[in-house]
Amino acid sequence: MKRLIAPVAFALLVGLSGCAGGSSDSDATPPADNAGGTSSSETSEQGSGDDSAGGKTAKFGEAVQFAPEKGTTLKVTLKAPTDQAPFEAVLPAEGKYVFVDAEATLVNGIAGVIGGDEFVLVDAKGNRYEEAPASIEHSFIEMLTKGGEPGSGTITYDVPADTDLSTVKIEWAPTDSNEQPLGTAATWSA
Repeated sequence: MKRLIAPVAFALLVGLSGCAGGSSDSDATPPADNAGGTSSSETSEQGSGDDSAGGKTAKFGEAVQFAPEKGTTLKVTLKAPTDQAPFEAVLPAEGKYVFVDAEATLVNGIAGVIGGDEFVLVDAKGNRYEEAPASIEHSFIEMLTKGGEPGSGTITYDVPADTDLSTVKIEWAPTDSNEQPLGTAATWSA
């Protein structure tokens, strides 16, 4: 359901912005590649949306930039996974909950949408775990409309109790506004 809400909201926002100012593509904000205030490491981490090598790699806590749509650039940071008690009285089915604090910022463009369901936790054995719906209140789904203003939340995973968090990685595989997969944009690890 989250993956349906985000594109609909994005399409509505884009449609309304086109009606309000009668703007054309030539009025769009240029990419932030050469913008002042962007460090060279952030600029070099910007993806193209068609990276056949599997996206950028980063350490937990590092920011990665990616352009899911022409004229839109997001900057995403994931913190290291932690074991915590569940937000609500929903017990994990696999063994334990793992929480990843996430933050996203719209660097360039009118709007960007990102959600926890785009991030998959991969353990040392290659087992893949999708976001677990442990708490809607703290979940990571953001409609970013103000450049530079971060959105944040928590991505929750339900994993076996013996999962070693020092060996896991998180893969980000976003979709465009039409729900078309863009491949792996980035992978974070310890």
